[in-house]
Amino acid sequence: MGSVISLLGQKANDKTFLLSQDGIFFLSFANGAYGSKWAGLWKNEVKYLEYLAVKAGDAWLSPKNFKNIKYNGISAELIYNNNVTQKMCVTKEGLIVELVAEKPIEWDIEIGVNIRKRDENTHNRDYKLSKRNGVIISNAVGQFKVVSKGASFTPLRQREEHFPGKYASERGYDWQEDPQEKFIAGVFSSKSKKMELNFLIDSNVTTTFAGAKKAYRKQIRKYPEAGWKVATSINQLMTKIEGHSAFFAGFPYFNQFWTRDFLWMVRPLIDAGFINEVQSAMSLIKNYQLNDGSIPFMYNGKEAGADSTPLYIIASDEAFLETGKINGKAVKEALEYGLHNKDKFVKHPANLTWMDTINRQGAIEVQSLWVEAFDRGAEIFDDEVLSDASADVWEVIENSLVQDEVFRDSVNGPYEFTANSLVPVLLGQASLGQRKRTLKKARKELVTDFGIKAVSKTESSNPEKYHERVWGLTTYWGLLSFNDKLTSKILKGYQEFYDSKTLYGMPETISHGAPLGATHQLWSVAFLPKQEEDE
Repeated sequence: MGSVISLLGQKANDKTFLLSQDGIFFLSFANGAYGSKWAGLWKNEVKYLEYLAVKAGDAWLSPKNFKNIKYNGISAELIYNNNVTQKMCVTKEGLIVELVAEKPIEWDIEIGVNIRKRDENTHNRDYKLSKRNGVIISNAVGQFKVVSKGASFTPLRQREEHFPGKYASERGYDWQEDPQEKFIAGVFSSKSKKMELNFLIDSNVTTTFAGAKKAYRKQIRKYPEAGWKVATSINQLMTKIEGHSAFFAGFPYFNQFWTRDFLWMVRPLIDAGFINEVQSAMSLIKNYQLNDGSIPFMYNGKEAGADSTPLYIIASDEAFLETGKINGKAVKEALEYGLHNKDKFVKHPANLTWMDTINRQGAIEVQSLWVEAFDRGAEIFDDEVLSDASADVWEVIENSLVQDEVFRDSVNGPYEFTANSLVPVLLGQASLGQRKRTLKKARKELVTDFGIKAVSKTESSNPEKYHERVWGLTTYWGLLSFNDKLTSKILKGYQEFYDSKTLYGMPETISHGAPLGATHQLWSVAFLPKQEEDE
C-alpha cells in the first residue's frame, strides 16, 4: 500500500525527502546528499545528526554513484551502482538505517554530529562520548545513542566547520543557509552482508527496518478517509508536545507548533480523520491560553495573534460538532476577550495577522472571523450579547470595508483587494450582491493556473513579495468560495506542485509557477482530497 515515487539518477539531485513521525524527523536530498543546514536528524526544535558517510567496500556512497531512490512517505530506499542499498525509516524513538550488499563487505559508517537548537548555527559546545549498550553522544543541549549490533566503534572526536547549504542554494532552494559545525564522533565498522544502525533519541528501544516500516504502515492505515498520500503527508507534520498531539507549521524550518496555522486547518483535519489528534492539540492550546482569554499565535507564546483567538472559538465548535465535547470555560474566556476589545472593530495587532510581514489595521478576515466566532458563541451559550456583538462588527464591516459591494482588505494597509476579501464569502456572511461582485473581482485578479494569489495582480510587485504569492491557505479559501467547475481547475493546477521540492510535500508558496519557501506546509496539504492513486 502506498504511492511509491521512484527517481533515477540526476532526477533526484534537486529533490529532498522527509521521514517524520511524532516530532522526530529526518531530511536529506533524494540522492543522499546532506546539502542543507536543515538536513539530518531532528526531534522538534533540536538537531542531532548532521550526516552519515557510508563506505561500502572501497567506495563511499555519494551522489556520484547514486542510482535511484524508492520512497513511499514512510521509508526511503537509496540504491547505488555497486548494488548497495541504504534503507531508512523514522520511528517514534529515532532513525533506523539498514545497509544491504549482495555479499559480505567491509562497512565503515562515519557519524557526523551537530547537536544544536533550531535557531543556532555554530556553537562551540563540548561533546562527550560514552558507551552503554551503544555509543552515547552528548553536549549541553541533548544526547542520542547509536546502536549497531556486531559492529565495532572507533572514536575520532574531530571538529570542523563546513557549509552544507551551498548545495541547496545552487539548486534553487530559497532556504536561509549558514555555516555549520560538524563533530565527527567516530566510525562504526563491520564485515557483513547487512548492517543496521539505530539512532535513538530519549530511548533505548531498538528495532529493525522491516519492523519500523510495518508499524508506520499500520499508523497510516488509521486514516482511510484521507488516502495514503495525504494521510502520510499530514502525519509527517504531526508531533508530540507535553503528551499532546500537535502539528508542525511546515518543513524544514517551521518545525514549531503555530496555533494559527493549525486552527485554520481544523475542519480539513477532522474531515481527513484526525479528530483525536485535533482534540489533543486543542487541549494543549487551552493549557497556554493567556490570562486575558486570548490565544497566542504560537502555542506557548506570550502574544495573541490577530486571528488565533476567534479561530480557536470556531475550531472548538467544529470539534464539538463531531464529539459533543467542548471546553466551555476556555471558549467563554476567548469570547470575553473579543467583547473587551470590541470598539467598533475588534482591535488586533496590525503586524500579527497571517500576513505577518505587513501592517494591516482592521483586517477584513480578522473581523469576519470575529463575526463568526460571536455567532457560534451566541448559539453555544444562548447569549444575546454575543449575537449583538456579531451584528455590531458586521455593521462596521459593511460601513468601512465594503466598496461597490466588494470587500476591501483592511482599513489601513498597503493593499485594497486580496484573498482575505474572500473570508466573508466563504463563511456565508456576504449578501448575494457582495458575493457576486467580490468573486467576479477575485476571478480576474486572484485566480492563477496554479492556485489563488494572496494579493491582487494589479497591486503585486514584480518580483512578488512574500505575502503576495499563491499560498496554500489562500487556495483553500478559493476552493471554498468558487463554483465546482472553477475549483476543479484550480485544484488540478495546484496539485501539480505535490512533490515539487520535497517528495510528498506541498510548498508554502508558489510564485509565477515556481515553488518557494518551506517545501512542505500544513495549510498547503491538509485540505487536499484523497489522491487518485489511493483509490
